Amino acid sequence: MLQFHVATGNRSQVDSVMPLQKARDVFAKMASGEVAGKIVLTH
Repeated sequence: MLQFHVATGNRSQVDSVMPLQKARDVFAKMASGEVAGKIVLTH
């Protein structure tokens, strides 16, 4: 997969970056359909 992204220049779209403590809010956001890309959880 990484080779594909490197070869094509394709980049993943990141919707938001949130702390792991907000995981409940992230799932609610996904369930509501408000997501337009990846959600990254940090710790």
